[in-house]
Amino acid sequence: VTVGASGLLDMDDGTLTFDGSSDSVVTTPTPGANQDFYRVVVNKSGAGEVRLASNVDINGSLVIDDGVFDSDTFDLTVAQDFTNNASGADGFDFSDASTQITFDGSAAQAVLSGGDPFNAVVYASSSTGVLVLLDTMTVGTGLGAGTSLQVTSGGLKLNGQTLQIQPSTTFLFTSSTATPNGALTSTTRGSAITRAGGAGTFTMTFEEGQIDVNHLDLSYMD
Repeated sequence: VTVGASGLLDMDDGTLTFDGSSDSVVTTPTPGANQDFYRVVVNKSGAGEVRLASNVDINGSLVIDDGVFDSDTFDLTVAQDFTNNASGADGFDFSDASTQITFDGSAAQAVLSGGDPFNAVVYASSSTGVLVLLDTMTVGTGLGAGTSLQVTSGGLKLNGQTLQIQPSTTFLFTSSTATPNGALTSTTRGSAITRAGGAGTFTMTFEEGQIDVNHLDLSYMD
């Protein structure tokens, strides 16, 4: 899918499905300027993958059922749920150190990683939304150092799941939205924040916002 510099792709609804066994390359030179997708489904067969060749903005949800979604060196923005149902070698690849995924929805957004790791993640709700984990979320893979997860507006709900943060990286919470949406919420048993593996520690910094905790295990944190 290629949208020219002055082209329009106006998807306010509907689903774009990438299927078949051949690779699909997605190019939108000016995401956000009438060059956005709505609901995107990746359902490739064989070794087929969807690969970004520019930054991409999805104003709906992203569902990965089969095949690989490879961000290459580009950024992705998603406004609704992120669901990775793929298994084995399929799924998503955000491992490049320069890539970032931003969740910017106005309502609650659920994230099912399917066991695949993210690099840098930003949650920047356009209203008073909350990012809800549905399984273990690993951030900072391939980053080396810097901010692996930043919440700039809205909140983060662990929902009984584990947030794994790469050693030597930072979880930065700067949201000032009113409680409960401007909070790190951990009120379900099983919730944990820990390192993603290897040696060392990570840093968790709260510049603004609140922590609403009944059940939370913390380990390997500065």
